[in-house]
Amino acid sequence: MLVRSAPPEILETLFSRLSGTGKVYGPVRQGKAVRFLPLSSISDAELSYQRTVLPPKKFFLPPGETLLTFAGRGEWRVPDEEDERIVLFGLHPCDLHGIEILTVFMSDAVPDSPFLRRREKAFIVGLSCLPDDKCFCRSMGCQTSEKGFDIFITLLGDRVLLRAGSPEGYRLLRMLDGEAREPSREDRERLLNFHRLRNESFTLSLDITDLPEVLDLEEESQVWEELGNRCFTCGNCSIVCPTCSCFNVVDIPSFASGETKRVRTWDSCLFRSYALVAGGHNFREKRAQRVKNRYYHKQKGFVEGFGKPSCVGCGRCISSCPAGIDVVSVFKRLTEAYAK
Repeated sequence: MLVRSAPPEILETLFSRLSGTGKVYGPVRQGKAVRFLPLSSISDAELSYQRTVLPPKKFFLPPGETLLTFAGRGEWRVPDEEDERIVLFGLHPCDLHGIEILTVFMSDAVPDSPFLRRREKAFIVGLSCLPDDKCFCRSMGCQTSEKGFDIFITLLGDRVLLRAGSPEGYRLLRMLDGEAREPSREDRERLLNFHRLRNESFTLSLDITDLPEVLDLEEESQVWEELGNRCFTCGNCSIVCPTCSCFNVVDIPSFASGETKRVRTWDSCLFRSYALVAGGHNFREKRAQRVKNRYYHKQKGFVEGFGKPSCVGCGRCISSCPAGIDVVSVFKRLTEAYAK
């Protein structure tokens, strides 16, 4: 692992080198919102942001994409591969973990080729951050990241630490050796102070130690009915979640061209149509059932399948919920009921 220390001006040099390898996207402030948008210079990036509206999953699993086109008689074709190389600049640790969880698209015997292709072409630059009152990533073990990036940037006032996380990132940092140096004792002390400040800044926490067991015993809790009455099942929490990957596939015919496109779009298990099957039966007809299903998938089903929750504690679901539902409060209520 290669680590280098440099003044903040190094980010301009880094951006210049990265922009020569592909189109750079980063956090850009638009009014009160921050979005991952194309960057023309490092000065366009909002380096002190809390969270973007949509997570970076949109670059690997687009909200809508054509999987194939067919015209009958067995004639079909897949879209041409995108040749564009992209650079994702300024991803927080929680979003790095989110992308790692999405690699379930690459873990099957037949991986999802569009997702795999986009991930392999992306160069990812991580960025340090401090929590606000909606962050609980520390509880999920996602406040730091040791993988999932090519370079990670930690901002330490008038110094910047650059850490390589891949062979390509290592080579790029080596090219900056004329402007960067090995971290000094003072740099190390600043880094430790930053870690201490970050850990002390969390005001929201969740003990997930026994959460799968709690969910086993609280499956019939009145909490789910209460949430069903409050929740609009609008799907906001699913759309903004870094790890939600539910999708639908539909065929869209064109009478003008005689072709049909098979399109994949984002979906949500909170939508009434999600569990609707042929014949009109719905496995989760009630809103309470759909809300409970999402919570159980995040903190129980995914844990059983992959050994960790599919929640990174980014706080997007809390900030985007029009009903004011707080996922941390929900699990705390269940845990308290379990403890009685």
